[in-house]
Amino acid sequence: MNSGSPRRTRQLEETLKKQTFKTPLKRAQSQSSFPTTKLYPDLQSNPDEDESSIESNLSDEDYLYSEDLEDFDDYVDPSLITKFTWQKIEKRDVEKWLPKYNVKAGPGIQTLGLNENSSPGDFFQLFFTEEVIENLRTWTNKRASDRIDNKLRVIQKTKKWFAMSKSEGEMRAFLGVLIAMGINKLTNLSQYWSENSRIFSNLGITELFSRRRFMDIYANICFRDVDEKENKEDKLFKLRPLIDKIISASQIYYIPQRELSIDEAMIAYTGRHHLKQFMPLKPVRFGFKAFLLCEAVTGYVLNWTLYLGEPKQKKGKKEKKKKDEFGYTYHLVKTLCEGYEGEGGIIFMDRYYTGIQILADLKEIAFGGCGTVKMNRLHLDEHTKKAIESLNDREIAYFQGPAGLLLTCWKDAKTVMVLSNYHGTGNIEKERRMRKKQIEELEFEDEKEYEDFCSENPKFTENVTMPQSISDYNQFLRGVDLFDQKASYYTIHLRSKRWYMKIFYHLLDIALINSHILYQSVCTKDEKKCLDHLEFRKEVVRYLIQDLRTNLELPTTKKKVSKPEPNIKIIYLAENMCKLKLMDKNESGITIRQDCQIHKAESGSKKRSRQTSYWCEKCKVPICIEECYDKHLQTSLLKKFKLNFDS
Repeated sequence: MNSGSPRRTRQLEETLKKQTFKTPLKRAQSQSSFPTTKLYPDLQSNPDEDESSIESNLSDEDYLYSEDLEDFDDYVDPSLITKFTWQKIEKRDVEKWLPKYNVKAGPGIQTLGLNENSSPGDFFQLFFTEEVIENLRTWTNKRASDRIDNKLRVIQKTKKWFAMSKSEGEMRAFLGVLIAMGINKLTNLSQYWSENSRIFSNLGITELFSRRRFMDIYANICFRDVDEKENKEDKLFKLRPLIDKIISASQIYYIPQRELSIDEAMIAYTGRHHLKQFMPLKPVRFGFKAFLLCEAVTGYVLNWTLYLGEPKQKKGKKEKKKKDEFGYTYHLVKTLCEGYEGEGGIIFMDRYYTGIQILADLKEIAFGGCGTVKMNRLHLDEHTKKAIESLNDREIAYFQGPAGLLLTCWKDAKTVMVLSNYHGTGNIEKERRMRKKQIEELEFEDEKEYEDFCSENPKFTENVTMPQSISDYNQFLRGVDLFDQKASYYTIHLRSKRWYMKIFYHLLDIALINSHILYQSVCTKDEKKCLDHLEFRKEVVRYLIQDLRTNLELPTTKKKVSKPEPNIKIIYLAENMCKLKLMDKNESGITIRQDCQIHKAESGSKKRSRQTSYWCEKCKVPICIEECYDKHLQTSLLKKFKLNFDS
């Protein structure tokens, strides 16, 4: 977060160098005296000021006269001075200002009486409530009645549009079918009603909706009240009611753990829209860019916003555009953290968001912050830059800067810099895989020594000493990545020219993933076996379509019943009866199988009979355990087919 312009910094340095009668020097400040609201406000003024105004802002306390330099031990060269001072330190304890995370309920669930007996659909209904579904049905009916001409359909001999009723549950079933299409993906929407082959048919969908009926709902689905005026200032007004409901429910029904993470997620879209972004280094290169605040361990989404670009200047005003003092990412982090201030949470973020000003302000609202940082945002002097660039392999260096921030530098494959407002100088040992160069440089005297090394260390790992702040960063930055991973498996890939449909699918994924995490938290507390993500989605689909299936009087699908294993102990009750026994194994360890004599007698010698691995211990005859055992007990014809297994 660049809190001052580079031009302003250069002007200050040039002005200071022109002073011939006195040498400027910033006096050393203690950690408690670092400002935390607005860092060095005298250096953040209008960049268009002239040099005389800059000089006038510098008081006598900011200078040391030349005759006093001999008595001052901390003197440095004036050319090395910048507006921020970084001091190399050896040891610092963890900051005590961060409060303990003593939330009454702790990390877990705050739902409306849901327990281990609640169905997955009950958890999903916390986000897509009856009110939300009813609004979707009402608004879709209004739009469809305005856009569809039933008189024209009579001429075209196609089915008329009729409004969806609340009792039939068509809107709920429509959402369920969309989720099912995310599980069973096809190339286009019409293939779900294909009649060319039964192999590729989707009978469960065609039973609920005809192709015309589904396309009518899909083409006219509306997420706002069409009678209200459009709010053109809000670029997401078409989805605003749904966004507010889902995000507010996500914050109400779940208390997250202490570690949170902020990152961006791409929503794939290849159409034309002014909000579409191009991210060449992302797996999804074209689409909308959303910013998420997630729980680091589970990926639960707590807050969400979409990148809407810079605000446009009003027409008719030719005023000079004022540059934001702190930048876009500063306000973005502050917006995503709203509602969680003062609880002692910790936010992990990458270098796109990390800056001096945002970490200093997070400290004021009792929020820990940690993240990688760019060197040009730190305002380092040349002496500190050279110290960082000259680090040896696996060497660690700590620098304390403004507002008590700690800069951790560690030379791994590259130099890693992490800025934190609460970490100390502690280190930790972790087992990591050896580098490729290290493995190539290994030398062994003979083959035996190499085999001994591989047996002791088969994965070629080594213990590496690394800073605690970097270890925490690697561990807790993955929250948004976890959400992206879960959503990518079963997200809806239906093509549409309406840009907001892609964002609706993304919001639907947020509701499903958050509800699944809520479901898992209940099962973990009650020690119940949890459904995985796929089975949870299937149960939600069954929950949403059950009302429509009941109204259409469709039969329930039969679940596959596994055959019970034969209970041999019941067969062996009588002492004088023929007893079946498993055959011995051959030299390869495989159980011997031979032709059942009952099947062989019935089918004839030319046809191949059924083989079995059981035989009658008394009669020495191979017999099927399921079908032929009763016949074997009732007939004496088996004596003709007696085999000598002893030979």
